[in-house]
Amino acid sequence: MWLVSKVTLLPVVWAGMLVSTVSLVTALVVFWHFVSKFFTRKVAVWALLLVAFNPFRLYFGMMYTESLFLLLAVTTFWFIYSKHWWAAAFFAGLATATRSVGIALAITVIVGWLASSLRKSKTKPKKAGWRTVALRTTSAVSRQEVFA
Repeated sequence: MWLVSKVTLLPVVWAGMLVSTVSLVTALVVFWHFVSKFFTRKVAVWALLLVAFNPFRLYFGMMYTESLFLLLAVTTFWFIYSKHWWAAAFFAGLATATRSVGIALAITVIVGWLASSLRKSKTKPKKAGWRTVALRTTSAVSRQEVFA
């Protein structure tokens, strides 16, 4: 807030409100795009309206970190969805700097990256030809004969 105040020559309180308002508007735009990727336009509109006009909206307009944290959290989830892991980790780190709850975002990035890398490491099974099927069937039958 102090840096924005020095750059814009505004009082610190006004600079803080400016940062909160710009963060909220940007967070709502990113949130709109993120929700519209998964749901219909009607659902995206309702989700946006619920975020924009909920009773806790009061804190988004004040000089608190709630709107900045919302921007960083939504941006982190956007980059997780896009599988840009370094950007997601960067924004999760910034969210952790604003609020301690940001640790949950960092854990989410790590779990998402691990799940994605485990999915990549699984190789697709080769298509089995008739020889492979015949050999597996023969070996299965012979094992049953040995143990019977």
